[in-house]
Amino acid sequence: MRTLPIRKEILHEIRYVISQFFKAYAISHATDRHYHFLVAAAQQELRERKTAERLASEIKDFLAPDHGLGPLYLRAERPNMEGQERVPFHREEFYGSPKGTLNFWMPIMGVTEENTLRYVPNSEFIPDADIRTERLPDPHITKGSAANEIGLLYAPKRIVSGVDFEAAVPMEIPEGSAALFSGSLIHGAPGNKEPEIRFSIDFRIWPRAKDWSNLYSQQDPSEIKWLQNRIRGARSILEVGSCHGNSLRLFAQVAAPGALIRAIDIGDGTDWRDGQSTVHELQETIHQLREEGFEAKALFADSHSSEAIRWAQQWAPYDFVFIDGDHSYEGVKADWENYGGMGQVIAFHDIAYEPREVRRLWAEIKEEYITDEIVASRMGIGLITSAAMDYRENVIC
Repeated sequence: MRTLPIRKEILHEIRYVISQFFKAYAISHATDRHYHFLVAAAQQELRERKTAERLASEIKDFLAPDHGLGPLYLRAERPNMEGQERVPFHREEFYGSPKGTLNFWMPIMGVTEENTLRYVPNSEFIPDADIRTERLPDPHITKGSAANEIGLLYAPKRIVSGVDFEAAVPMEIPEGSAALFSGSLIHGAPGNKEPEIRFSIDFRIWPRAKDWSNLYSQQDPSEIKWLQNRIRGARSILEVGSCHGNSLRLFAQVAAPGALIRAIDIGDGTDWRDGQSTVHELQETIHQLREEGFEAKALFADSHSSEAIRWAQQWAPYDFVFIDGDHSYEGVKADWENYGGMGQVIAFHDIAYEPREVRRLWAEIKEEYITDEIVASRMGIGLITSAAMDYRENVIC
């Protein structure tokens, strides 16, 4: 972990923005919902002022020349909220960030030794496999709410074992300085029992996609490499069922520069690996892809809805369509019927997965079309091209 000085002008500007939004009389009468809207408005103002970009420029000597920035979050924890406005101990990989991510954290106002960020020294070296977590939904946070927008999780992961929290120590950062540390470091906020609001800001600094050799993904490495080789140079991509968005990042590695990338995801927080809210992770992925120069957008909606279909049709046809959403037979069949015709190359994930819902549809498709597939794991990927679809139609005619 490094402690880095920040120019006073930037700190003063951040404090000025906060002072314009947070008036004592308004805070004392605000409901939780109104307070979170207030934080979100101040956060948006800081984002529009390019605060994260300017802060990253302050510490550029400590960053790789080729990096991406995640969105800035303003943390404004009120006193005695019993943990409702803090993020529990975690590492960034819990929420979709790739290995090599850095965290920037800067105390702004009201941060003391008692309420400052805590971390477990050397915990960045603990293997992921040694840490057991569980999902505990927060009844105070709802998906898509202002609280969710300011980075509060409605289904956070909590560490059950594998980390010695008694070893946690305060992250003591002098006023006018910031901390830069590994995203793998176990860290979290202890709660604010001071009489004033605790203000801090943070954002993530990602390695560029082309360097993400350890990218977290729900894909088997050999299967995804096989697929990457078949879509290399794609100029337009649609993914139905994006979860954290890490498959999109893998596709972007081999896409044409500036490719059009679209994602549809229901955003229901039911990622099979961790059960976490995926909305913010996918939003961060889209943000980072834009930073990379891609023309990226996401829609949070049921892929079977007319809204989602019309949205995707705006940019059809796509060079590549990846179907990895609803895994029920009826659901994946609907996605095939609604989006299959939009792609030059169409791929299905989990063609070998149990239960056999996707496998059942894939078997039907193989009976009718010329296909290709790879099954190097319990998941598997199946591929069909529009040329194969056209060939069948011509033969029938």
